[in-house]
Amino acid sequence: MPSATSKTDHPDHTPPLSGLDRRQFLKTAAFAGLAVMLGGTTDAQAFWFGNSNATKLDLMAQLQIPIDWSEQLGATLPDYVVFLHRLRLKNIPIKAVIAPHLKTRGRLANSLPPKAYWKNMAPTLRAVDRLSAVLQEPIVEIISAYRTPAYNRSCGGSGASQHVRNTALDLKFESSPRTVAKAARDLRDRGTFLGGVGRYSGFTHIDTRGTKADW
Repeated sequence: MPSATSKTDHPDHTPPLSGLDRRQFLKTAAFAGLAVMLGGTTDAQAFWFGNSNATKLDLMAQLQIPIDWSEQLGATLPDYVVFLHRLRLKNIPIKAVIAPHLKTRGRLANSLPPKAYWKNMAPTLRAVDRLSAVLQEPIVEIISAYRTPAYNRSCGGSGASQHVRNTALDLKFESSPRTVAKAARDLRDRGTFLGGVGRYSGFTHIDTRGTKADW
């Protein structure tokens, strides 16, 4: 429960905080600062009384997405989180989808996909969401999602990689890649998605390129 506040007015007659303890205040203040940093508003009252950026940042908090991720991923992060949330995935944490975009190789950093590419990932996420349900296993890790062209080259990826198009995920489940790949191909055969399934020693690749591919 929040601690009781003093009834004594401050020297400038500003009413003391009510209903917020120190931890809640600092957390809210951090989100307010991020809202300004992201360019949503320069009016503090707009944040405190519920503009759209406050709602997006509150969603990030609910999904346990650290606010400092915006320092690397930029001002579009809250909007991308909202986009992913609207897909209503049942078995894929949104935080796990965002995390691989933070990866770096030396001084080269990955990034979020361009907004024009966001919708490309929706069919892949839905296919993997279904795959997780079939396996009855949570995703252990999403190793790779979107890659910038430069970051993709640093990984040894082809210029035609589906990761550059934001249609591909590299995934780890508790089951072996052999088991995961077989389940993914079975789903594809039943028309759940149309794309590539690749089996590697430590993970499985799934994409929705629109044509069948196996390796």
